[in-house]
Amino acid sequence: MSDPQNNPHDEHGHGPRPGEKNYWLDNPKNVDLIWYALAGACFLLFVADFFVEKHPHFPIEEWVNFYGFYGFIGCVFLVLAAAQLRKVLMRDEDYYERKSDEDGKGQQ
Repeated sequence: MSDPQNNPHDEHGHGPRPGEKNYWLDNPKNVDLIWYALAGACFLLFVADFFVEKHPHFPIEEWVNFYGFYGFIGCVFLVLAAAQLRKVLMRDEDYYERKSDEDGKGQQ
């Protein structure tokens, strides 16, 4: 087994195989750093909203972080709508390879 210092994913079965190139996102510390940077940026934008002068067209746009909440609700709606749309559009796994008879000819 390889040294866990060089490949931190080996003990969990993740990451590159021995001999493969180790990319910077293979290290969990780098992934955690991205998450912390994203959370920090979100927090800074939340705080900045209190100090930015707004020029709203509608009264609802004056609410604190209205656009952030609006975007979040929009994304949640898209995910839920896509899950329902998947039920309508989903086809069986063998949809294009169904057998119509025993001799192996596909249906036409």
